[in-house]
Amino acid sequence: GQGDATLIRAGPAAAVLVDAGPDPRLLLRCLDQLRIASVPLAAFTHLHADHTAGAAALSGRGTSTVLTSAVRTPASGDAVVGAVPGERVEAAPGSAWQVGDARVEVLAAPARPSLDLAAEGESSAENDASLLLRATSGGVSVLLAGDAEEAGQSAHLALAARLDVDVLLVPHHGSARRSEAFLAASRPSLAVVSVGV
Repeated sequence: GQGDATLIRAGPAAAVLVDAGPDPRLLLRCLDQLRIASVPLAAFTHLHADHTAGAAALSGRGTSTVLTSAVRTPASGDAVVGAVPGERVEAAPGSAWQVGDARVEVLAAPARPSLDLAAEGESSAENDASLLLRATSGGVSVLLAGDAEEAGQSAHLALAARLDVDVLLVPHHGSARRSEAFLAASRPSLAVVSVGV
């Protein structure tokens, strides 16, 4: 179904996880099929259920760092991510992690919000507060922007050449709420859209 869960290979039996998808059974099956025994770093672009609900699959996978944004809504997603073992770290632009063969860089992250987004439900404001991550492994670069919509994507254009990657996980499952300039700036050889059947 619609949701994002992306594994970046960090070694023969290790990976970095960016988002966990909507269903722990699906993520668990993926981890097992790829023979991933260890997920030292799990990053969550934002806390909507289709990006977090699968996080229970990380149990027993040696997760030591859980990377999130400063935005802690919706509360249901915050609780799911909070239950993942490991130290929770709030992402800051310019921070990076090297995990085996994988490198994950935070290109953009929201500051702690001054507005209460909790009353808005799963809102465009939460989508636009998604982390913008750039991951590399095996010489392949991947751009992951969570569910950023047109305003969020447009705000990233100042990053210019940092957006140029081999693979783009198209933001917000290919939603029509997009910035054509952002898609053009990423210049991917491969674009992936995650949607339901």
